[in-house]
Amino acid sequence: AMLKENEQDYDKAISLYLQGGLPAKAANVIKARNMMGNTQLLDRVATALTSAGLHDRAGEFYEEMDQLQRALDSYQKGNAYRQAVELSRRHFPSQVVELQEAWGDWLVSQKQIDMAINHYIEANCSTKAIEAALNARQWVKAAQFIENLDSESAKPYHKQLARHYEESKQLEQAEKFYVAAQATQLAVEMYTKNNLWEKAHKLATSYMSEREVGMLYISQAQRMEAQGKLKEAERLYLTVNEPDLAINMYKKQRKYDAMA
Repeated sequence: AMLKENEQDYDKAISLYLQGGLPAKAANVIKARNMMGNTQLLDRVATALTSAGLHDRAGEFYEEMDQLQRALDSYQKGNAYRQAVELSRRHFPSQVVELQEAWGDWLVSQKQIDMAINHYIEANCSTKAIEAALNARQWVKAAQFIENLDSESAKPYHKQLARHYEESKQLEQAEKFYVAAQATQLAVEMYTKNNLWEKAHKLATSYMSEREVGMLYISQAQRMEAQGKLKEAERLYLTVNEPDLAINMYKKQRKYDAMA
């Protein structure tokens, strides 16, 4: 086939490439020699490219032959989403959004999560965009997308952001997202775990009833007590005016000195 190509017998070279199961080489000859006018030849090459699984290359040939639906199908099969979207914008505008979502899904499957985000935005898939941003650890971007959700849908995402900021010790950011997730008690617990008692109490009394604050502090004090953190537990009991519970705790631990 290469010999025929060198002899400039391109039709014969193409036939030999196709017979030898090398449709990509045949396609290269056609493009290099500007033989795109021969529809019958293009069709043979496109069919051979498809059979070889070279769907994106087949798509180019179908597009040249003005077989646009077949071109689009080939691009999609070959995950050649850029060409598919460009073709759709020109000839199938109603399919652009669907293709952008498929493009995003494919990028996620290829672990190119960062790149998927913008395609989900183009496809108006806000949930997928948020999940991709969170998985890519693009916290600020995720927060911006979450703003467009209603408060109920946003709750689990706000909580996820809050947990991230708590783990990275950005506690005020964490508080903001816990409150947005209507999980104020988790923010209060976060502050007490970090010995930020005033912040914890201020937050608790701002968003919770006196009874809720009492129940939260007592349950947290009991956890501290179980961990042997008696001073912290005492502080929690006293904050909600339950000195008897603190005294009982020390009695159980036989630490009478602390009761004085």
